[in-house]
Parts: sequence; C-alpha cells; structure tokens
Amino acid sequence: ELRERDRKALAVYLQIDERTIAYISNHEDISIPASGTRSHYQSKMEFNRIRTGLPEVGRKDLPIRGTATGGTKGGFLMVNDIVDYAYRPAALTDAKNAYGILIRGTSMEPRWMPGEAAYVNPDKPYKAGDFVLVHLEPVEGEVEGIIKQLVKIDDNHVTLRQFNPEKTFRLSRSDVKEIHRIYWPNELLGL
Repeated sequence: ELRERDRKALAVYLQIDERTIAYISNHEDISIPASGTRSHYQSKMEFNRIRTGLPEVGRKDLPIRGTATGGTKGGFLMVNDIVDYAYRPAALTDAKNAYGILIRGTSMEPRWMPGEAAYVNPDKPYKAGDFVLVHLEPVEGEVEGIIKQLVKIDDNHVTLRQFNPEKTFRLSRSDVKEIHRIYWPNELLGL
C-alpha cells in the first residue's frame, strides 16, 4: 500500500486522480471518475511501469538505432545514436535492453528488405536457424554489424547464411564481438 504522500505525488506526476492510484495500489473497489482523467487501464499500465521500472507494451519507447552503409566486411556501420522510437511489441515488454535496427543492404532479401526495422533482444539466447545481428569487433573505432541466419557456432568459427546471393560463410570467433537474436514477427506479437 502506498502512503498518502506518495499517492498524491504519483497522481500529480501521472496527471490522474488520486483515487485511481489508491485503486491500483490497494485494489480497492472505488469509483473512478471518467471526466478529464486517463482511463483506468492507461493509469494502471503507467503505474506498473513506474513501479517496476519495466517498459510498457504499446508505448513508443523502443529505441531504433541507426545504421550507415559502408561496412568493410559486407555489413553496415552501427551508429550508436537513436534515430527514432518504435511502439514496443508484446514480446519485448520486459526486455529492457531491446532495440530496433534499420536494415541496410540487400544480402538478406527477400526476408529483410532495406529500410525495414528488425527487433533485437540482446538478452535472448540464440540457436542455429535464428536470424541474428552479429556485431563485429571494431576496426579503427567503427563497429560493423551484419544480419544473417545463424548456421552454427563452434570453438573457432561462427557460420552464417545469407540469401542474396545465396551463400554460407564463416567468421573467426575472434572477429565477433556479440551476437543478438532477431525476433520473428509472430514472436513480436506474442504468438
């Protein structure tokens, strides 16, 4: 249960009626005024996001990181700047480190088209068959990324597949900084 002082402060911050905060925090059965306030559902979602520190599904808070063409190994340069925000899909509700990346190049057509956003959760495990974003070790301070299908990983190599032109190739593990799993569209929707 929230103290009265905290309820008042939270109500002011959220721009909602204090009784809504009381209802959410105590699950009390009280009437919620409808005029001039957010809906009970919106208030509860915002309250839960603040209380848990987790992002809320449906909010436009998922960072889209930029990319630039010109990678030396057939990929694209990773730009750490956030260029936009996307609505958070259901599957990424609790994924604090999730982000989107803009696709560059045509090597994964028709699965991934240039300009399309791919959604990534660096905390999600990957396996053979998954589409992944491979961050390569920096060269002259620039981090390159490639989006491919993971074929296999062994002690010395990461084997990847691309579609256009169709080919399978290996990278030395020492050239790979990180591998992040890309979500399928049906996963993003919670299916």
